[in-house]
Amino acid sequence: MGERKPRVEVALPATYEESIARLNELAAQLEGQAVSLEEIEGVLAEADALVQFCRQRLHETKGQMEETVGRWVLNESSDYE
Repeated sequence: MGERKPRVEVALPATYEESIARLNELAAQLEGQAVSLEEIEGVLAEADALVQFCRQRLHETKGQMEETVGRWVLNESSDYE
């Protein structure tokens, strides 16, 4: 069996938008076959880290939105009491 390579370290962009832009770049590289077979593992590791980062940011933002809207609803209902 082949020797297992060490895990690839990925520096994440600071924002969701930068992550999406980088994912689009990686997808274009893969679709255009601009990545050698040897580079694919690193590209996939980076893409995986970016997707996880984006999912986490979406989850956090959804929670913040639900909390904020919940406060609005509570404030609105107390206005009518």
